Amino acid sequence: MHDIGAYENYPGVNISSDHDIAETIRQGAVSSWQHPTSTCSMLKRELGGIVDSKLRVYGVKGLRIVDASIFPMAVAGHTSSTVYAVAEKVGHAMLECCELDDVLISSSQAADLIKAAQR
Repeated sequence: MHDIGAYENYPGVNISSDHDIAETIRQGAVSSWQHPTSTCSMLKRELGGIVDSKLRVYGVKGLRIVDASIFPMAVAGHTSSTVYAVAEKVGHAMLECCELDDVLISSSQAADLIKAAQR
């Protein structure tokens, strides 16, 4: 790799001890508030998952989560594009299997329902 001009630019060749590597990780691991993911992971329930493979929330009838929170780990790509792909796939699956008990509502409608429930 060196012959073709490849070189280490991060964390740098001077970072080699376990202590320095750990410190670099601590300094470089920042919050991803810009693209939050993985808070309602699609995993088996016994592994801590919140939704199943059809994005149905465990223990709640008629509720699905279709956003970046279902990713078990952050994707190595554009978060929005991945969410669009998941949403389209789930939308088609719901139409094909005619799961009419699930109600699709907009985020503003959901906010109104939540506010009404809190009263």
